Amino acid sequence: MIARHGYSLTRRLLALFLASGAFLVGVLAVVTASLAPSFSVLATLSSLEGAALDLSESISVDSDGALVARFESRVEAWGYDALYQNIGYRIAEADTLKVLLESSAEPSALIRRIPADIALGATTLEDGGGVVLRTETDVAGRTVYVDVARSDQVSDLALEAVLPAALETLLIATTTGFAFIVLYSFALVWIVRKEMLDLTRRVAGIGPDAPGRRIAVGELPRELQPLASAFNEALERVDASVERERRFVANAAHELRTPLAVIRARLEELRPDTLLSQNLRTDTDYMTRVVSQLLDLAKVQSDGLAMSFPRDANPMEAARSILSMLAPIAVNRGVELSLEDDGHSSKRWSISQPALQILIRNLSENAIAACGHGGSVVVRLNWNQLSVSDSGPGIPIAARERIFDRFWRGDARSRTGAGLGLSIVAEIAHSAGAKVEVGDDPDLGGARFQIEFPAAGP
Repeated sequence: MIARHGYSLTRRLLALFLASGAFLVGVLAVVTASLAPSFSVLATLSSLEGAALDLSESISVDSDGALVARFESRVEAWGYDALYQNIGYRIAEADTLKVLLESSAEPSALIRRIPADIALGATTLEDGGGVVLRTETDVAGRTVYVDVARSDQVSDLALEAVLPAALETLLIATTTGFAFIVLYSFALVWIVRKEMLDLTRRVAGIGPDAPGRRIAVGELPRELQPLASAFNEALERVDASVERERRFVANAAHELRTPLAVIRARLEELRPDTLLSQNLRTDTDYMTRVVSQLLDLAKVQSDGLAMSFPRDANPMEAARSILSMLAPIAVNRGVELSLEDDGHSSKRWSISQPALQILIRNLSENAIAACGHGGSVVVRLNWNQLSVSDSGPGIPIAARERIFDRFWRGDARSRTGAGLGLSIVAEIAHSAGAKVEVGDDPDLGGARFQIEFPAAGP
């Protein structure tokens, strides 16, 4: 299960992108409002430059040698004639400043109020009267000045007419841009989230059942490859540590078997009727069983039982071999040990034969230990189910969730086991995909362990 605590990277990214978009839109609005007057001046100068260029191209010399202006646009010619108080042009000799041609001869015309000795470039008229632009050009071999003027009234009228449309266009463009930023942010976060979920699924597929599995770094985006590589390296270190511990447990258990066997043989030479001899034999048997279980645990954890043998165990053959081995122990303790079969003994189970034998042995040993003198243990094979029942006191419901924990014993004073047998059973069942259930046996009155295996075939 994935923890949902902590901050959300998705929300942080979305907040960052949206804040960035809002900041950019705000900056654009402030800059536009601040530079609006400058834009107006630049627009006026650009318009005057265009008018001066058009005028220069429209000037020609008639048959009498006089300058005339022939405009291609009637609107442009009409404007100079009708709006002579607000716009106008003038052509003057560069040397003498003699006026050769002007848009209007009316005394009130704008162009008549402009001094003749203005400098090249843009000049602001006094009292906010407008702007005049002087350029220099050649006409019929003569160098002349071309002056184009426009009053502020024309500029204000144009700005008043164009500004609402410009602001509306700016608003639409800003809104569209912000919407694009929002959609882009959601798309980017969705892509990042999708890749992270894919990486999460890959990591979730790595577990005890596949200790050698790693994340395919080359299949991930470059941005996630360092994280995946670091995770793989961490898994390598963990696997190496676990393998070292497993080998240590296996080697230690293996080395202890021979000394324990020697001790047990020497104890047989002592008088069996003494209390010291009985206690020593009990302790030695306990240590021998713990060592045997440690070896079983090392085999299960190494996955050797699954890889070295085919997963097609014969349940009847495994049960008979284990019960034959445990029969002397059961007889010595006065416990009746029996095997029941439903007639499907030839059915194969999807588990290796050695693993099934270890599982049956641990369950049967626990059942024998749980019974007192005169008790009964029944091992049943039913299609694809194995059950081991005993006539002991049973397992309390509160303890059934912990009995598969390593080294856990319900009665800490008991010396019949080290708390490893059922944990070995749980690991073998899990690796085989089997289901383990613990309950009460209605016939014997004790505990019943039932394991359901997947079938391997006929």
